[in-house]
Amino acid sequence: MIPHFYKRLSECIKIYLLLLSVFLLFRLLFLCTYGNLTEIFQNFKVDFLKTFWVGFRCDTVVLCFALTPPLLLNIFSLLCALCVNPLQLNRAVSFKIQAKINRFLHFFDKFYYIILFVILFLINVVDHFYYRNFQARFDSRVFGIVEDGTKEVMASVWADYPVVILTLVFVLTLLVWIKLVNKLQSKEKTWFCFHRLSAHIIVVVLSIALWFLGARSSFSTFPFQKNDLVFSVNLHLNDAAANGVFKLKEAISERLNDSFRLSAKSLFSAHGFASLEDAKRDWDSSIVTDSSTIFERTTTSQNPFLENNPPHIVLILMEGWSSDFFQYHSSSFNLLGSLKEELPYLIFYPFCFPVNYGTISAMETFFTNNVGPPLSMSKYAHLPLKNSTALALKEKGYETSYYTAGYTGWRNVGNYCRTQGFDHVCDAAYIKTLFSKTEEADWGVFDQYMYDAIFQKLQDKKNQPQFLICMTITNHSPHKIPKNYTSYPLHFPETLHSRITKDLQQTLSTMQTFQYANDCLGKFLNALRHSNIGENTIVVITGDHAMTGGFSYKDTALLYCWAVPLAFYVPESYAQQLCIDTSRLVSHKDILPTIYHLAFSNYSYRATGDNIFDTATAKNAFVMTQSAWVMGKAGVIHLHSNQSYNWHNGGFYLQPVERTPELEFLRKKANAWYFGMKWQVYTDIREHTKELK
Repeated sequence: MIPHFYKRLSECIKIYLLLLSVFLLFRLLFLCTYGNLTEIFQNFKVDFLKTFWVGFRCDTVVLCFALTPPLLLNIFSLLCALCVNPLQLNRAVSFKIQAKINRFLHFFDKFYYIILFVILFLINVVDHFYYRNFQARFDSRVFGIVEDGTKEVMASVWADYPVVILTLVFVLTLLVWIKLVNKLQSKEKTWFCFHRLSAHIIVVVLSIALWFLGARSSFSTFPFQKNDLVFSVNLHLNDAAANGVFKLKEAISERLNDSFRLSAKSLFSAHGFASLEDAKRDWDSSIVTDSSTIFERTTTSQNPFLENNPPHIVLILMEGWSSDFFQYHSSSFNLLGSLKEELPYLIFYPFCFPVNYGTISAMETFFTNNVGPPLSMSKYAHLPLKNSTALALKEKGYETSYYTAGYTGWRNVGNYCRTQGFDHVCDAAYIKTLFSKTEEADWGVFDQYMYDAIFQKLQDKKNQPQFLICMTITNHSPHKIPKNYTSYPLHFPETLHSRITKDLQQTLSTMQTFQYANDCLGKFLNALRHSNIGENTIVVITGDHAMTGGFSYKDTALLYCWAVPLAFYVPESYAQQLCIDTSRLVSHKDILPTIYHLAFSNYSYRATGDNIFDTATAKNAFVMTQSAWVMGKAGVIHLHSNQSYNWHNGGFYLQPVERTPELEFLRKKANAWYFGMKWQVYTDIREHTKELK
């Protein structure tokens, strides 16, 4: 029985290598079919080699999980053999039991390896031709193959693909595979076998360890994931590194996590409206006749200077940029670094609120005005939306770009940005091509390199107005800083030290990356301010979300728990007649409208947010955060409960109260706004597809 264990283990290893070769052949076929090999060999030789290394890791993940059943059954058979003591049983009976187990495993392995090959081969074939249609490996759109109707799909397949040839190739390949499996199983001996108990234990432990390593395919903090498939500026190389099985698994995950499956009825019901007119009434926009929105159009002021001098616009999303920590900055607990010297040149609002918690949610607020469930990984990710910020700016003559220190494979951001009209999508892979030396951590390159890339972009394109949305990444767990970065002093004040809820060293690392992120931002602003492009570049900085992990918060400290700063660098010539009140609460929803008023003359847009520099908007201004909490001058309410609060202790903390008419007005206004924002996206999607009704 024990020799059979080693024989089956040897077979499993050989099957892994054979299937790995199959995946490699599909990768080569993909590159030959879809890649520009001349360009690749001329400009991307290193990335070409990376394709096969990353592909090997991706394939190993799939195959380790695929070969788990025969591996576990084989280990179980060894344990059974070791536990059966022939002295306690009749020797013939013992051998008979072991022979039956052995025959079962022999036929199971044979059947399993054949079925596994059929599944993997067919998935990769379909994925290969899927790319031809969609210019993407398997994604959430693959489910349309089923949803479009079997008859129509089969007709399309028959018309568009060489079904007969593919069938013949599949049959011939399957016959070859069956012959290989039979040949493997026909060998009586294996190339290794041990007889001592200690050796058996070592082999089992080593097998499990290697399986675990292969399933992770990574020595770093994170196992191999979708983000690892983005390593090159050449998109075909990124796509080639993947395999159909891995991408299908990702598509299924996206499908299962897709919560944007609404009907008009459920959307109305969720917000307590019987019709669109009810929402317009609560929003006070009864004059709007467009059935796709409740928001009126407004127009920025006529300004000849702006017409002749369109500014560059840089919108920076800072990872985990909490307002809370700014109050603790001091010379001995230096959280700001170079940013401290730039604060006098900024218009700084300490309390700004994302509508939802999460990086991708914040991004989509600025990409497409979407404040509902994220679309970038949904089955609607491939649909260009009318509310795309990039498309609006391109109409004004802007070149639009998305920059990130991370990788755009994360949450499908790269493809989503391209779909929404961004001219350029630049991530860590691109940034590394600009500089001879870069240093990176788990999520991407360190922030300093992204700022260098942004500055270079603005310098190179000084004569064409640029619109950039930028995402930092360093201030993200696991918190790491560059090796050559010298930290400023970080001695925790007692008021903050008493709030720490995790390991002190981990908290210190968190504060170091927060400091580093601010220091990089400060250096960028300083360089910009002293350059020839500083006079015509508007920079807007805010956080994607607060960073609350590791610290305790009073349940009434809503401002400090969820707030992120909002800062504007506005050159003097663009900062005329601004009404600045940095004590007002502001929201991500207000940032784009404010930019429009700062940068554009006589520009018409849907008023989904307020111009922060207009005092007329302050009276009924409100912010929403966590998709439920609504704040205004009257106090704070929760959309889905009876919780109501007044501002207390200087306006920084909350005190429970009975709901007042002013708070009820605030609730209705915010509820109508939240409905209206989702309704815009809903109607936009409905124009592209018949799925939403």
